[in-house]
Amino acid sequence: MLAATALSGLLLFAPVEQSPGYQEALTRVEEANIEVNRDPESNYAMLAEALEQLGDFEAELSDDAEAQEIVQLSMLNLARALLVADDAQAAVVMDEAIRASQGQPMPVERFGPTLVEFHDERLAALEAEGRAELQVVCALPCEVAIDERPADTDASLFLGSYRVRVISADGSLPPERHTLELDRANDVEVIEFPLAGLPSDEPPPPPPPYQRMMPRWAEIGLTVVGIGAIVGGGVALSFDGKCPKKLDPIDDAADCPSLYESTVPGFVAIGVGAVTTLVGGVMLTVDEVRLGRHKGRQVSLSWTLRF
Repeated sequence: MLAATALSGLLLFAPVEQSPGYQEALTRVEEANIEVNRDPESNYAMLAEALEQLGDFEAELSDDAEAQEIVQLSMLNLARALLVADDAQAAVVMDEAIRASQGQPMPVERFGPTLVEFHDERLAALEAEGRAELQVVCALPCEVAIDERPADTDASLFLGSYRVRVISADGSLPPERHTLELDRANDVEVIEFPLAGLPSDEPPPPPPPYQRMMPRWAEIGLTVVGIGAIVGGGVALSFDGKCPKKLDPIDDAADCPSLYESTVPGFVAIGVGAVTTLVGGVMLTVDEVRLGRHKGRQVSLSWTLRF
């Protein structure tokens, strides 16, 4: 019995190219069919396991019409073997085979009148439960497979579980795989492809204009004021301990009653000037570099959009 993977809306498998092990899994199913034909009751478990392993290759099965026929015949053969063994799973397998056929006739008569009668019973039971609608809405040309068989984008399905695979016709988007549970008659289930929507053709918005920390004139002015304070402090220190009128404080001590005292003011001016210069210079440098990068991004965006 094909295994239903409990994942929904996940991107899956690249189409067409076969995965390693696919042909081997298909061969195991064919070999298991031979053993079931020899002894149904002893070998139906082998066929069920082989079908389950083959069910892992959903993408390959969706593209392989011959393998789809093998799977359908194998499901009917498994249902027949389970019926012979009086196993209740026969109904489960037959129901899954009927759902997967999507209303298309199956070669059930090849397995004898007992299986034909059993098929008709199960078909009537599924009809009594009702149907639900599946609508696959594609934003571009797409192809749909339900339980690894080609299907229309609008399908009327018996209630139950389905594996739905949607691919873009031109291969421009990765395939999407959904597990669909239909449990109420007359419901309408909608699958949108692609799930995340098409990429937008609109260009990205331009980056917001860069905001300077201070106006450029203020940053330059702060630096100039700082430099001026440093120069002023240096000049003040050059007069420290000297007499007015350029007299020598030792030789002209009699004519030099007082000396210039500018040590503290000079160093304060130099310190304040250094800090002011550093702050103004750093702010000016950072703003100019960031503004240059911002303009570069704008030019790059304009170039990309233009060409």
